[in-house]
Amino acid sequence: MPIFWLKLSQITPAQKTILKISNKSNKELKNKNLNFSSEDNEPYNNPFLMAELKNSIVKSNESAAGPDGVYYQFLRHLPESCLHILLKLFNNIWTTGDIPPSWKEASVVPIPKPGKDPSDPSNYRPIALTNCLCKTLERMVNDRLVQVLESRDLLSKVQCGFRKDHSTLDHLVRLETFIKKAFARKKQVLAFFFDL
Repeated sequence: MPIFWLKLSQITPAQKTILKISNKSNKELKNKNLNFSSEDNEPYNNPFLMAELKNSIVKSNESAAGPDGVYYQFLRHLPESCLHILLKLFNNIWTTGDIPPSWKEASVVPIPKPGKDPSDPSNYRPIALTNCLCKTLERMVNDRLVQVLESRDLLSKVQCGFRKDHSTLDHLVRLETFIKKAFARKKQVLAFFFDL
C-alpha cells in the first residue's frame, strides 16, 4: 500500500525514514529557484573557443568510427587551419541549432555478452556508433553545462553520477554509514536500488 494512504499510526520506522528523506529532497528543490530564462549574453551561449575544441579532442577515447567513417585519430592530427574551419562549423551549429542530418544517424553493432552463448540473439547488447564530429561537439556542450551547474551549485549534494571527483563509491560509503548508525541504534535501514 502506498505510504500516502496509510494512517500516521500505521507508518513503520522505515517508511518514516523514507518520508524524511523525501521531504528533505523536496525542500532542497523548493529552495533552489531554477531560472530557465536566458539572455544571449549568458557566457554559456557564447561561441566556442579553440581551447574548448582542442580540449574536447584531447579528452576523446579511441573508439570505432560512426557512419561518417571519421576516427578521433584523424581529428587529433588536423592542422591548425582545419581546426579553425571545424570550430567555425561547430559555432554555426551552436548558434543556429541546425544539426546535420547525418549526425542523427548511428551504426548499431551487436556485441556479444561475455560468457554467454553467441548463438542466442538475446545474449548481445547493441552499441550505437555515432559520428566522432558530433560527439566532439557534444563533449564541448557538456563541459559548458557541467561548469555552469557546478559553479552555480545547481546539482544536489547527493548527485554522484556523471560528476568529476564523484562516483558510485560515494553512495556505497553513504549507505554503509546509514547501516552502521542504524545497527548502533538497533534500528532498521531500508534501501531501494534502481537500475535505469
